Amino acid sequence: MLHEYQEEPEPAPLTLAQRMRGVDIVLFEGFRNAALPMIEVFRPSVGRPMLWPDCPSVIAVATDGNITCPLPIISLAAPQAITAFITRHLGLRPPQP
Repeated sequence: MLHEYQEEPEPAPLTLAQRMRGVDIVLFEGFRNAALPMIEVFRPSVGRPMLWPDCPSVIAVATDGNITCPLPIISLAAPQAITAFITRHLGLRPPQP
């Protein structure tokens, strides 16, 4: 679900999640100020600072570079590893092959 909010305030993530039916997991992009567990996507080549030092909601970092971080680090080139991390974090059964 994608929508630009230019004339009205952006709804809260949980308000948006309530619109979803028949799903097990809802992933949000953006919402940096929401108090939800998040995986930071960090690309060193972009030149922006990492969020995790100042954002307690970051639980892991997905990256395409070599970084030093006390949080779990996941390769952006390994979407299966991202799926496995989310599955473990939520206490769900791993997907069956």
